[in-house]
Amino acid sequence: MEGEKEGRLPNLSFLPVSDQSKQQQKKRKHRSDAPNPDVVAGAKAVWERMRQLEASNVVDAVQVTTEEIASAIALLESPVLREAQARLITERYQAFVESIDSSSNEWRAVDEYVREGESTVNEYLTWRPDNFHIDPTDNYEWQHDFTLSDDEEDDPDLRKLWRRPEQQLFYLYGLLDRCPPLDAPVTLLRSVKFVRRLPHSPPDSEPGAGTWRPTVGKAYLNTRFVSTSLAPLNDYLSWRDEPPPLSHFYDPRVDCCMCAITVDAGVKVLPIAIDNDEWGKRGEQEVLLPPGLVYVFQGTKKITVKNEKRSKATGKVRHHKFNIFFYRAVLPEGSSFV
Repeated sequence: MEGEKEGRLPNLSFLPVSDQSKQQQKKRKHRSDAPNPDVVAGAKAVWERMRQLEASNVVDAVQVTTEEIASAIALLESPVLREAQARLITERYQAFVESIDSSSNEWRAVDEYVREGESTVNEYLTWRPDNFHIDPTDNYEWQHDFTLSDDEEDDPDLRKLWRRPEQQLFYLYGLLDRCPPLDAPVTLLRSVKFVRRLPHSPPDSEPGAGTWRPTVGKAYLNTRFVSTSLAPLNDYLSWRDEPPPLSHFYDPRVDCCMCAITVDAGVKVLPIAIDNDEWGKRGEQEVLLPPGLVYVFQGTKKITVKNEKRSKATGKVRHHKFNIFFYRAVLPEGSSFV
């Protein structure tokens, strides 16, 4: 965050109050599965920062140039350019990723994100106050009544602690805050199976909002962590019993929905693709983007690629046409980190 020392999150002068009974609160106070107060306060401060960004004018339109889209298309179509980009990211981040101790809370936060997915921490980040709960941590206490499975009985407190979104958010966001910024723009892929989950869509989009389309040149604030990939388009295409690692994120029957996100230089990202003791899922080549970036919609373009697996299996050259949503991801104006 702007004006903060690197690696530190803002603390609050108060702690959230739960709807639980006094007896339940007292019990929780002494449980080892509860995040410590600094973690809770820091996570809530990140949540409040997202609400501040929503209330500000960070989504003023940013000019879109045809050169930007042309460069992104060229990279998607060229294995040579993609490999060169992957080398540049590796050279920039290898030492940093390897410096993260696999016994640290930061490492565990990334591991939890990779294994469990983004829903828990992103639901926390985008939660809005309601009539009964004015605090995201309070809402979480009210909504989740933990019941341990048999597999979790061996270490229940630690498992339940890492189910808490405050624990994941505090250390994941703090780690991204320490990451080196990109020293050149990069173009990354993201695929989702519903239009309402594209980067421009508000978090409370209804399932029936799939016909809503973004406006070219318009900027959209996204207050969620966004998972992207360095992988080629072909890795999203499957053929029978040989599905590539990323094919479950893309439905070729309805052509939904592929994004190409060009991330500005100066944005801090975390390349989970650079392995650190079994971090990344093999083949996904994941790069994590921070919450609070502004996504400028640049338009859609169709790109046709050879479906390598299907062509090999059938003995005939098969192609697939992707309809790609192009975005530019930028920092909010005046910020060195969100």
